Amino acid sequence: MTFLTGPQWESFGWTRQPYDAYGKQTPGIKHFHAEGPEGFGIESPRGNDFGAVVSGRPGEWQISNAEQYSGLSDVANALSDALDFMDVSGADKVSFENDERQPEIRSTDLVRELHEARPSFPRTFRTPQRAMTVAETLIKRRDANIAMTRRPKR
Repeated sequence: MTFLTGPQWESFGWTRQPYDAYGKQTPGIKHFHAEGPEGFGIESPRGNDFGAVVSGRPGEWQISNAEQYSGLSDVANALSDALDFMDVSGADKVSFENDERQPEIRSTDLVRELHEARPSFPRTFRTPQRAMTVAETLIKRRDANIAMTRRPKR
């Protein structure tokens, strides 16, 4: 399976951050990863946007989040258009409530899909590297359109 390797996936871009999105120190260490043009890592080969969080303490690491996001560019374009309109017109707010198609960000939870397809798959890991590898594999499989299926019985 050569689509899971290659120069586009060599540097996955994990960053260590002991603080949450609000600047509060979190118990345990967290590793964040984001794909896409503005993400921490490289863009996925198919241009999809992904995010993952691995958190825990020594000996007990878990994938807190691994999701695929869609609609980010639609929301970014709508915000850019609104800011341009505000700049030109002098308005101090813009409403999207009358738009036919309101932009929204949708996400697909890859961890939930994994545990639905394989309920016995471990939820915690001994090392953060193992949890990160599982999260990366979920992201790479999703990017390559490989469905998460049940493991065949032996």
